[in-house]
This record gives sequence, C-alpha cells and structure tokens, in this order.
Amino acid sequence: MALPCDENIFAYYGKSIILKSHYATDIYNDFTNFNRSLSSEEMKQFKAFFGTTPFTCFIIWDLLNEYNLKPKNGTPCHLLWAMMLMKLYSQESVMASLADTTVKTFRKWSWLFVSAIHKLQPYVVSFLCLFSS
Repeated sequence: MALPCDENIFAYYGKSIILKSHYATDIYNDFTNFNRSLSSEEMKQFKAFFGTTPFTCFIIWDLLNEYNLKPKNGTPCHLLWAMMLMKLYSQESVMASLADTTVKTFRKWSWLFVSAIHKLQPYVVSFLCLFSS
C-alpha cells in the first residue's frame, strides 16, 4: 500500500530535520500537520538545507514512483537526506547527525536516492537541452 504524499510531507520532514526533532518518523500518523505551509523564513531554511522547495521534492518523489525508481522501503525523509547531501556535501558524520541517524543508515539511504534521482535523467532532461549552446 502506497502511503499518501504531498509537498507538505516534505515541508514537515524538512522542518523536523532542520530542528533536529525526533517526531519525523511518526509523520504518517499525524495528518493535522500537513495542512500548514512553511513561512517565508522556514522556506529559506528549507532551501538552505535541501537546495529546493518542498514542492520540487514532491515532484521528484512522484517521478521516482512513476518510473518505478524509488528505492524499496524508501521514505520522503530518505529523499530529503539525499537532497541535503547534494546541497551541503559535508562529512557523513555531520550529515548523519543532522538527520538524527547513524552514519551507516545515512550513507545507505542518501546514496540510494542520489542514484535513483540520477536515473531520472532520461525522463526529465530534454535531449535538445544536452546539445544546446
């Protein structure tokens, strides 16, 4: 069964990572938090950590699902770890601390999602864009 997902899930997960709170794993049990969008300051923080908006994360998630590229048992939180890795590219111990997980777990999921995002290239990058000047 696919879990419901929209851009607010990414906003919620992102905020929990930014605040280093421990409630992100229960996100699917608390749908009341999905109805609030981020303030402008929270959006700036989100972009500083993940390099994009929650809506773009949702689009990536949707594309990974559509093309059957989402890693098995992967969650929106894992996608955000990958986005954070690509944006900050800090030492794994620092990244794992920010994600409130072990280095081994962070490495596994972030790189699985980085690889999956890379595999989206043929579906989302126009062939003409590759050769335009």
